[in-house]
Amino acid sequence: MINHRLCIWTTVFGFVLTFSSFFVGAQFPFPSPDHDAAYIGEFYRTHTNNIRLMATFVMIGGGLTTPVAAVLGHHIRRIKDASSLAYLEIGSGCVGGLVLCIAGFAWAAAAFRPERDPVVTQALHDVGWLV
Repeated sequence: MINHRLCIWTTVFGFVLTFSSFFVGAQFPFPSPDHDAAYIGEFYRTHTNNIRLMATFVMIGGGLTTPVAAVLGHHIRRIKDASSLAYLEIGSGCVGGLVLCIAGFAWAAAAFRPERDPVVTQALHDVGWLV
């Protein structure tokens, strides 16, 4: 039971870390999709370290959101004839955390070389938000 509570509180911490990272990365309020490539490129040049930190926090937070899927899968597995649903829950929870990690990787890649062509930076920025 203590392990289950630890997993649930780890997930809560993961969500708090993920959503608070947008304040660190100067991404809140969320950027408008109407911004052109020059604006996005300049934004990444002026906020490079903040965006890198935000991407790191999003990736860590994404990984920390998955333990609740293990807890839910454990309890679903106790239901008669529901073991396949338990595996589905665990898999879905892991994929959800992976999606956050992929978005963080896209933002980190965009902030890795802020001096590159703004069109490439905008494309990576958009991939991060669309994932």
